[in-house]
Formats: sequence, structure tokens, C-alpha cells
Amino acid sequence: MNIWVVICRWDYENRATTHLTGQGALLSAISEILEYLEVHSDEDYITLVENNYDQQEQSEFGVWEPWKLKEQTTKELWEIYDYWTEFTWDRTADWEIIKTQVRP
Repeated sequence: MNIWVVICRWDYENRATTHLTGQGALLSAISEILEYLEVHSDEDYITLVENNYDQQEQSEFGVWEPWKLKEQTTKELWEIYDYWTEFTWDRTADWEIIKTQVRP
């Protein structure tokens, strides 16, 4: 049986969660990244882009609303995940999603 593991390294702590679907793993990881970046509104997102990341621009992948994220396909969620992780590359936070299998 396939499972997906989300590994989070944040504030010098390591955490892992397991998920039965890739979509569930992506939703969890994106949610944690948004919490780390403190993006809870359009204003937070605009402020993040304008004040902290000259290289980053607002994008169609800047989806932060939980209800909109749940409407996305797994492929779209990978693109959104990649977009948000770009904001964390120079920080002490990292997320990784690994597909593995449950074994007897």
C-alpha cells in the first residue's frame, strides 16, 4: 500500500506525518508552509511578496485559502507546493514529501 510522508523541519524540530493520498500530503505540507510564512489573507500574501522577496511575484500558484486548495488536482497542488517552498529556501524551515509503501 502506498503512503506519503511529509517531513517538516522547522524551528529546529523535525516532524513527520503520514497520509493515504498524495493530495492529503500536499494539503498538509502547504498548510504548514502557509502557517510558517504567516499567510492567512490576501493582504498577508501581498505583503510577503512585496516586502521580502524581490525575485518572487504574485502568481496563479499563490493559492492560500483552504477551500480553494481542496478544489485543486494533485498536479496543481504540486505546482502550488513548489511555489510556496520557494519562499522558504533561505530559512531554517524545510518540507519534504516522500512516497513510500507500508510493508509487512
